[in-house]
Parts: sequence; C-alpha cells; structure tokens
Amino acid sequence: MEYKFGDKVISLLKEQGKTKKSLYLHLGMTANGFEQMLENNTFSAVRLAQIAAFLDVDVTHFYDLPVRQSEQVEASSYLKETLNRLEASFARQVEIKDSQIAGLQRTIDYLTGGGQLAQKSFNGPVAMTEDEPRVIKLNSKNKGLKTA
Repeated sequence: MEYKFGDKVISLLKEQGKTKKSLYLHLGMTANGFEQMLENNTFSAVRLAQIAAFLDVDVTHFYDLPVRQSEQVEASSYLKETLNRLEASFARQVEIKDSQIAGLQRTIDYLTGGGQLAQKSFNGPVAMTEDEPRVIKLNSKNKGLKTA
C-alpha cells in the first residue's frame, strides 16, 4: 500500500492556513530539500512525526487506517479511569499539603507568641515545667547540652 504523505501534508497546510515555507523552516530544511521530499514521497518516520507535531495532528492522520469503534470506546474508558485515578491522587495530595500547612501555621503561631515557650528568653537556660514539652537546656558555663 502506498501512502501519499505529500498530498496530505499540502492539504493540511491549506486547511490550517500555513505555508510550506513555515513548515520547512520549522523542520530546518531548505526549500529544495522540502520540495524533493514532497515530490518523491520520501518521509522518514522522524520527519513525519515532526510534521504531525507542527500541524497539531496525530501521526496516524497520514495513514489511511480505519478507526475501529471498539478501540475508541476502550480508549475513552481508559482515559476516564485514568482521569479519575489522577483526580483521587490529587485530592489526597491536597489533603496532605493542607495538613502540612496547618502544622506549619501552628508552629508559626507558637513561635510568634501564641505559646508559652516563645515568650521566654533563650539567653539563659530554659526551665521545664510538667505541662511544657521536653526542652534542651543550654548551659553556657559548661558549653555543653543537658536535657531536662
């Protein structure tokens, strides 16, 4: 089976209002090289993919392949399933990030005066009470760390 890629390329260019020059410049070709490729129908798979991308069509557009209805249905259900999984995953990630943001906000509130520890001076050792979290005392005389 012979495919007439050149005819389809020219047809798509006309439909989209694009020029041959814009395409061959996009491909990094000369005008003569591009015209020879069209006339001789000598398209490599890479060139065809580049042309398809430029024309915003699937590369299969250049082939006369019948599209079976069952394949379209399978693809459609697969895409819906994939989108549903992505949406669920995204929702879980948003919940995690919201939780992290809430934790960071609590830390900021605590450090900016919302908690008892933020109101104390850190110049000297910090005394522990039973209702405060475990704090590491800084002992400037011994240059060591002691845990309370």
